[in-house]
Amino acid sequence: MTLAELPPIGYAARDDRLRDGLRDGLRDGLSGGGSLALTNLVNVRWLTGFTGSNAMVALLPDRLVLVTDARYRDRAIAELEAAGVDCDVVIGATQAEQHEMFVALFDGVESVGGEARSLSHSRWTELAKVLPLIPADGLVEDARRTKDTGEIARIARACEIADQALAEVVQMLAQQPTEADVRDELEYRMRRRGADGPSYDTIVASGPDHAARPHHQTGFRRII
Repeated sequence: MTLAELPPIGYAARDDRLRDGLRDGLRDGLSGGGSLALTNLVNVRWLTGFTGSNAMVALLPDRLVLVTDARYRDRAIAELEAAGVDCDVVIGATQAEQHEMFVALFDGVESVGGEARSLSHSRWTELAKVLPLIPADGLVEDARRTKDTGEIARIARACEIADQALAEVVQMLAQQPTEADVRDELEYRMRRRGADGPSYDTIVASGPDHAARPHHQTGFRRII
């Protein structure tokens, strides 16, 4: 099954799910309808479908806005449209301009939930000077735990791809490849079958020493 044949991911309703969560969190200090400043790119992607490397999202009571730079203007618009997300895109030429635009979106908001755990102390301090920030960690992560049909189908497909690629690569062990050879071939075959890439660095560990290391860094030891 190709990616196009998989059920779509349900991005469209996620902003309202978070707003419901924010309303439930009023007791923790969030008020004024609840707003959220998303700076964690994993959470930005979960909410909007945007896959770029630079973005912040303002979740407001009646509006969703993604702030990024000019490199991603067309990509952001296309990905948000494909995801079916009703979200405005705001472009800033510099980091400073993006910061100002992002802060301006929360004008008049009484409290803003921020992702304290994923921000450096300096970045949190910088934002807290101009926004009424309150830690709201875990809100998006809790919502992410419940997978929709599209996500479950992709998890299953990823498992199939990994299994198929590994079954093919095992056959090359008789040729005494290096650990790096196996890693490279495995990742190549997974991508050829439709994977975006590995979720983390692929570990290939061989021999009595390397195989005993849980987080071995794949090297050039020959597998014999």
